[in-house]
Amino acid sequence: DAQPVRSQAQLEREKAQERRTVSIVGLQQRLMAEEQDNRDLNQVENSISHQSQLRERRENRLKQSDQYWKARDPDELALDRAILFTNKISDYATRTEEQIPTYFHDNTIEEWIMQTEKEVSALEAQNKLRRDNLI
Repeated sequence: DAQPVRSQAQLEREKAQERRTVSIVGLQQRLMAEEQDNRDLNQVENSISHQSQLRERRENRLKQSDQYWKARDPDELALDRAILFTNKISDYATRTEEQIPTYFHDNTIEEWIMQTEKEVSALEAQNKLRRDNLI
């Protein structure tokens, strides 16, 4: 009699995982679109695309160091935090899938998703504002 209850619980966990996976994939797609938008806006605002590319390369190098976190403007930091959260969620989802008896820390991952959602939404709003200011 305990068997059907357990499989029901298993089904619920699988459904929850599926919903989270869809959320994560959606967030990653939005994040990639916003990163591209951010780069495009940087080029338009900078108008000298060569300088923009040099700056991007320099920023990529800075990412390796701790100063990176101190030297960035708020837009860039928001983007970085969103990327960090999304990566963390992806890593977490991958790790939990690999464990055969699957124990999900639902609250933790839900919090990460909500936090990432906020970061991505903030970035979308900032990019929209920047775009509106160019017109």
